[in-house]
Amino acid sequence: MAPTLDGYRRGTAPASAPHPVIALTALVTRAADRWFELQITQFPDLVVQASSLGEAPQAVREAAARSTGRPPEEFDVHVQW
Repeated sequence: MAPTLDGYRRGTAPASAPHPVIALTALVTRAADRWFELQITQFPDLVVQASSLGEAPQAVREAAARSTGRPPEEFDVHVQW
């Protein structure tokens, strides 16, 4: 069963955005061998790996999109340590 986003905080979408923006927080839970592991607060079972912190937001967007069936551009990702 895909996770739902009911009850989660929505971010502010720019006026031109066709979809609402959903704010996600990705916590770096591990950094080793030039890889970062991130856990998404809103989806505790969703763990994402990225080869750099610069790539982390897009990796999280893509994983959230696969899990929910929503477009990646609907997600606003905030990476935290």
